[in-house]
Amino acid sequence: DFIIQDETGATTLKNLVLEKIYLGRFPIMLRSKLCILNGFSRDIRYTMGECKNDLGGYFIIDGKEKTIISQEKFADNMLYIKSKVNDLYSHSAEIRTVSEDASKPIRTLAVRIVAPDLKYSNNQIVVNIPNVRKPVPLFILMRALGIISDKDIIRCCLLDLEKYRSFVDFFIPSVHDAGTIFTQSSAIKYIGTFTKGKSKEHVMEILMNYLLPNIGELNFHDKACYIGYMVLELLKVYNGDNKPTDRDSFKYKR
Repeated sequence: DFIIQDETGATTLKNLVLEKIYLGRFPIMLRSKLCILNGFSRDIRYTMGECKNDLGGYFIIDGKEKTIISQEKFADNMLYIKSKVNDLYSHSAEIRTVSEDASKPIRTLAVRIVAPDLKYSNNQIVVNIPNVRKPVPLFILMRALGIISDKDIIRCCLLDLEKYRSFVDFFIPSVHDAGTIFTQSSAIKYIGTFTKGKSKEHVMEILMNYLLPNIGELNFHDKACYIGYMVLELLKVYNGDNKPTDRDSFKYKR
């Protein structure tokens, strides 16, 4: 339906129906309801030149048999929690992040718990950042993002300190792992020693464009909050409250 308005302002409602519009051609699956072979017996199909044992279910395109194969991949921007990662790490929380800017590649961020060994009890939490050669201690990364004090970092991870009071002790190895790095500038300088550029500018570029690009560039506080969420979910699995992510669940696939 469309309306035509003349010079005097009068309007006329018109109705135009287009029938049998050619949209293109598409193949028909053999033995489907639209196929000419549907409903015929094996003997009749044989007399028509078909194989008696042909079950159909495929397409013929340019004289070749084609089938539809389902494809699955892990969804982007979804958090995966794993246990028993390898000899170095006991648990891991990973996310493949995709920016709204299609020109930026996919970045993977991993928050991991270091596994104990014969010499050290470990269990400190570290973060693998893209373009940083060495895992960064959690408290150093949080200070680089602007969360400075130990209490603020723990609160950023747990949100409700009363509810997750039993989780607070899990942060003790990570507090010691930060060493003497207590300020944002020293944290950025520390991370810079494990980058190619070894400069503050290069670290800032990594934090903006490589660390959780799906959240934005200058949203350092939001990035710190999401890393805190990753830590909380990781500790729930580590403590046995939750199960690791079911990699076969369609919730995490596309």
